[in-house]
Amino acid sequence: FLYFIEAMKQFIIVAAALLLGVVLAADHCSPYLTCTDCISQPLCGWCSEDVVYPGNISGAQCAGFNSNGSTPFACNGIYSTEQCVQGYVCNKTTFTCELGEPGQGGTQAQCEADCINNGDVYLCNETTSQCEKVSNLQPNNGSYAVCMAACTHPSSHPSSSSPAPPPTPQALYACNYTSGQCVSSTAGKGESLSACEQNCQKTNVSYMCNSFLQKCVELPPGVKGETLAECENVCQVKPVPGPPSGVSGVYRGLQISNNYATGEFDLFINETIVIFIGHIQGGSIISTMIGTPLHIPNSNDLEMWIDVTSGPGAGQTVKTISDASGSNGPETSFLTMAMSSPGAAVPTSLFSAMTAPEQVVFAFSKCLDVNCNFTMRGGSSVFRKVLTRLSDSDHCSQFGDSCTDCLSHEYCGWCSVDVVYKDGSQGTQCAGFNGLNSSNAFVCAGRYSTLSCDVGYICNYTSLQCQQTTPGNGMPQAECEALCHATPPPTPAQDMYTCNTTTKQCIKCNLTHCPGEMPLGQCEAACTNPKPGPHGNLIGVWRGIRIQNGYKVGEVEAVFTNTTASFYTAKVLQFTANVTSLGADLMILDVLTGTYQGWKLSAIYQESSEGLGLYGAITFAKGIYGQGPPSSYAQAMYTPPMEEYVYYKCNESPCSFAQP
Repeated sequence: FLYFIEAMKQFIIVAAALLLGVVLAADHCSPYLTCTDCISQPLCGWCSEDVVYPGNISGAQCAGFNSNGSTPFACNGIYSTEQCVQGYVCNKTTFTCELGEPGQGGTQAQCEADCINNGDVYLCNETTSQCEKVSNLQPNNGSYAVCMAACTHPSSHPSSSSPAPPPTPQALYACNYTSGQCVSSTAGKGESLSACEQNCQKTNVSYMCNSFLQKCVELPPGVKGETLAECENVCQVKPVPGPPSGVSGVYRGLQISNNYATGEFDLFINETIVIFIGHIQGGSIISTMIGTPLHIPNSNDLEMWIDVTSGPGAGQTVKTISDASGSNGPETSFLTMAMSSPGAAVPTSLFSAMTAPEQVVFAFSKCLDVNCNFTMRGGSSVFRKVLTRLSDSDHCSQFGDSCTDCLSHEYCGWCSVDVVYKDGSQGTQCAGFNGLNSSNAFVCAGRYSTLSCDVGYICNYTSLQCQQTTPGNGMPQAECEALCHATPPPTPAQDMYTCNTTTKQCIKCNLTHCPGEMPLGQCEAACTNPKPGPHGNLIGVWRGIRIQNGYKVGEVEAVFTNTTASFYTAKVLQFTANVTSLGADLMILDVLTGTYQGWKLSAIYQESSEGLGLYGAITFAKGIYGQGPPSSYAQAMYTPPMEEYVYYKCNESPCSFAQP
């Protein structure tokens, strides 16, 4: 009898293994083990965790539809057919949620609900400068993150310390033979100013095509050839359809080249269309250009051509080069783009385009994760028609009123929240593929399922009870109950203090959060010598845009001096404040003028660097008047009336911003 029982166990194990193999084999997407490989396949999407098939069988992270149907599945993480979205993962050392690798992690709320340290507390051993686990009764204990902040990195916000700025590249120059002047060249190219000026003379330069290099080369002075534009028209590597890799998305930014126009400029790029919109202040649209993207393969400058089909330059080609290197901000990445006039030659470098008469340089930002949501603001009928055409390209979207109706249609799946398409527009809860080789790429930040319309649950955060919701929405009951609890503090509350800059005394904070709060030892060290004014690298003129959810379109400005900060909207002063800096990323603003004169406002900021050193950027998050700073950049993105900005400041010539 025992032998029979053991044999049955082995049979069940083998049968389960065979069943799993059959299920995985039925889903043609399952063999693709990386996010990049997965989303490049027809009818496939990537889940930030393993999908689940019927029978509660765990699958791979790549799942989708087959040409003859689908093996139904459910993705309980973030499901994307467009990009490898960065979700949030728990750092088990500091018990904080951090952006994971592309294609990994879940939503920030889900991560923060689970990322707890089970009550462990730590204290700094000042002899070894190490954090050691101690009893809850030990005075001045705290979480590992708080302990490390006081023990080795004395900063009120250690987790968002700014990266060191890159070394300033050596200034190199190239001759502009049209003007006879030496102009700044791309870092690593050109020569010293003195060497350039020895041979730089105004002349009619001619070019010929080197067919082997597929590049236009300059002819000696006096030798007749073609203009650069004529040569490039027949000589350059031929462009291929689509934009350069990694450039697609919704961008918002400013002109930064000399004689720049103020106001916001928006850019949308996908595989088949480019939409460029110029805004004056107040959101009115200057012009809308629509075209088809092409790119030069293997271009180091991310060279992209736009065959303009509508708007200024229709029937001609606009040529661009870009740089996406440098460090990201907490919510956005950065792209610097030089754009030619319609029909003109491609810019030779970002630096030379800053002063070239027929070229314009832009500093753009693009959202990094689900906390940030940029959308194109359309005012023209042409633009509205384009957006309508893009949204309508997902045939599943019309079945967004019912989960059951959605799953009954071929190549469709149901998301527990509205999906977001590649152009930044919001779709319905029903999304999928139009056929074997057609998809309007989307991201589902909830639970995506082709499996069934199960009754889901949502958390009532008042009663902390899970409640049933519409079938197909919410989450499984077990998952809801795991998340639906009061988020415990990472440690027993640690006494925090703020510095009275008049008396030089540390005062205990009796609120949930106080501006500039820090542990007593750190406060006593900082309070004897608080830094008046901003840090030196902030001093100067900054131009930027708002980025929080529900942002208002348009340019904003900020000017930092040795002691003050002044903030503007469309060059109109809003207020000026005295600045006190606490730590590397926190400032207290004592408002001197404007509606809130006499109030205090706290802000956090994080610096980022543009790869070529042309300009710097900061993400700047303001708190609420009379209260503390935002607890994170994510909080400021979705908590009115907090506001968040991306600002740019010139580092060196030829970049120069004027006072508002």
